[in-house]
Amino acid sequence: MTQGESPLFAAEMALHAFDPKAREAVIGRTERNEAISSRFMSNPEFRGIVLDAMLREFYERARRGGEASPSSG
Repeated sequence: MTQGESPLFAAEMALHAFDPKAREAVIGRTERNEAISSRFMSNPEFRGIVLDAMLREFYERARRGGEASPSSG
């Protein structure tokens, strides 16, 4: 990471590895909510929003040493 890059930027660069795992998780939960799973898989804009939220949650948890945020339950 260069001096000008933020840790979040570095995490975003790792998104290419995160995306396939997120897709696997969605596929695994398809039976629970088929409409959302289908939208995630077929709509790149929606998928980007979801992945961004997941990445930010992951980043915040990593910064806190793995503790869940109060809002995530």
